[in-house]
Amino acid sequence: MPTMTVPWNLAGVPWYAWSMYYGNGSVLKKGDPVLGALLPIWEQKGEVNFRWLRGGIPERQERSWGPDTVPDPTNFKLRSEAADEVLDRLLSGFAIRQSPTIEEGLLHRDVTVPTSLQLSGWPSLGVVRFTLDGSLPTGASKMYSEPISIVDNLIVSAQLFDETG
Repeated sequence: MPTMTVPWNLAGVPWYAWSMYYGNGSVLKKGDPVLGALLPIWEQKGEVNFRWLRGGIPERQERSWGPDTVPDPTNFKLRSEAADEVLDRLLSGFAIRQSPTIEEGLLHRDVTVPTSLQLSGWPSLGVVRFTLDGSLPTGASKMYSEPISIVDNLIVSAQLFDETG
């Protein structure tokens, strides 16, 4: 079995075309056995790591571990968006979506164009309340009812509340 090394310089290679099996010049043929995986995690707050990992792991798993896999980027995007919305709702009670999508990276989450922020939840679970100054929302905070427009610096904090607040 050949030894595979993972190249770190992936600039310009779309996820659906890149395969770790080309990392050291060896090319696996169909049916070659593959064993193992590696996932580095840097020291950060859990919520930062989690959102960052969610942004990259599904793509890597979709393609890189299956040399015989030929992914369909359009189909993957639809499945990924649906899974993210369900996961957001399971973890925090509501889904967070931006339009246009905010580029998230390991060290940044910059909004460079006017953006609309949507916080959609399941009505049966309660209501989403939010603040725009970074303070923690309370039962008296503004209730989310329409997309929040982001055109300047602000810190949105949101939380799900039941009917009792």
